[in-house]
Amino acid sequence: GTDVMRNNFDPNIWARLGAKEVAKSNIDTCFITDLRMENEIKAAIDVSSTQGFKSPLIIRIYRKTGLEDNYITDKALYKFDALPWQYSIEQVVPEGFLQIPNHRLWIRVQGDNPFKFIIDNNGIIEDTESNMKMLLPLIAGQP
Repeated sequence: GTDVMRNNFDPNIWARLGAKEVAKSNIDTCFITDLRMENEIKAAIDVSSTQGFKSPLIIRIYRKTGLEDNYITDKALYKFDALPWQYSIEQVVPEGFLQIPNHRLWIRVQGDNPFKFIIDNNGIIEDTESNMKMLLPLIAGQP
């Protein structure tokens, strides 16, 4: 995708195509599950304002996979993390985030980081379930 489409045709191609699909739909809520570049985050924000959606709720998920890829799409959003190659919140919490007690879940309380929540998905399945049970009511209450 990046080597062919972004580099040779249009650096915003994936963001434009995603925004176009959302714009032509008649849905009330849209989940975009894989934003890897800053312009894709901007496109999600822009399409929400032009299509009457609520402001997008962008969530960063950390997960240790044992893989380290030096590809641009795998490191383009590092500038919003506390450390490059950050796969766990246990290393350092990005500035402006506070942990929700007893969860592997952090909420942005200040700053302009595009991520509203950070999930550290490095625990057991019960941690993930607990995070989702805590996160869903928070999401529902967003303006």
